[in-house]
Amino acid sequence: MKIKPLLLIIMLVLLSSLVLAVPPQPVIFSGDEGLELQYQNIQFTPLNQEGFAIVHVFNKSNGVLMLNDSVSCYAAVMDVDGSILSVRTGTFVNDYFLFNLSNTTINKTGFYGFTMHCNTSSLGGYLTSYFEATSDGLDPERGWNESTALAVILFVLLINIGVFLLGFRVDFIKASVGNLIIKRCFILLGVYLMMMNSAIMFNLANLAGLGINDFMIRYIWFFGWGGYLMMAYVALKTLVDALNMAKDVSTQQRMGDDDE
Repeated sequence: MKIKPLLLIIMLVLLSSLVLAVPPQPVIFSGDEGLELQYQNIQFTPLNQEGFAIVHVFNKSNGVLMLNDSVSCYAAVMDVDGSILSVRTGTFVNDYFLFNLSNTTINKTGFYGFTMHCNTSSLGGYLTSYFEATSDGLDPERGWNESTALAVILFVLLINIGVFLLGFRVDFIKASVGNLIIKRCFILLGVYLMMMNSAIMFNLANLAGLGINDFMIRYIWFFGWGGYLMMAYVALKTLVDALNMAKDVSTQQRMGDDDE
């Protein structure tokens, strides 16, 4: 059975009217309410030292920084057993809250926890975290151990000196050309190890807390390129010397054959 075009058009109009008759559902966007606290992340602190924390407080619903003293904040510091060691009230300064800590609060190495809480008349927010107290305020896993560092330095230098001695003082085979190539390979290895040694010293200086500045980075850069140039020179000179030596050996053999 064929459907007439007029009947088909009427059906489409009726269906479209039903679709248009459905009212749109209202969408209500609502953000989180409360206060959000942000502070500088302090992971390690030295013993018996005055400290402070700077906390910025934001309205969580719109991200606006709270720029008035209508917000009251306090912080509590606890030891690993959960005992409260100190409670401090934040002081509003410019656009942040400042918490001061006396030099007698953190007097033992180990982990400490803290809680910061800020409130207005209708909003509130808090954060909790922890830090570790060490004797020097540095990460103990990256701490500077003088005896270990000295042992590493001496070990690396001894290996370097031994490789250079093999390249300059030891004859490996009787064949002059082959012996030259082997000796020069040890010299190349010694130059390469010296380049690696500079990187090791760089890392040890960083672990020692000496600070990494532009001068040290520039020194490592020049030392690295100087090592590559030295290796290129040694390789090129080895090639030239080996060719000349092979030529001399060939000449001597030919002269020996002529004498016979």
